Amino acid sequence: MYQNAAECYAKCGMAEEAARLLERCVEEFPRTPGLWLKLARLYITSASDVDLQKAQECLRKEEEIDPSFGENPLGSIALMLGELAATDLRATLRKVAESSPATFNS
Repeated sequence: MYQNAAECYAKCGMAEEAARLLERCVEEFPRTPGLWLKLARLYITSASDVDLQKAQECLRKEEEIDPSFGENPLGSIALMLGELAATDLRATLRKVAESSPATFNS
């Protein structure tokens, strides 16, 4: 239910509302594959509140659930860049989120 509503919000350009719903979803279902990646995507595409640190944390949690996520070269790069300044991290995190097989339609 949360994911469907979040998808609707995201498609309407309401990323903040979508993120709030997915935050509740990961509280209830923290081991759901792909869910943390969806939340990371929202954190970096939010028009008013890009939060790269939260996106990085989500990517790490996704890797804990799905170790193959780190095998993806872009996923590995995004995880390693967590130590860099947020301005350098944004483009890489966005690239990972856009290239991942996990989508809102899953």
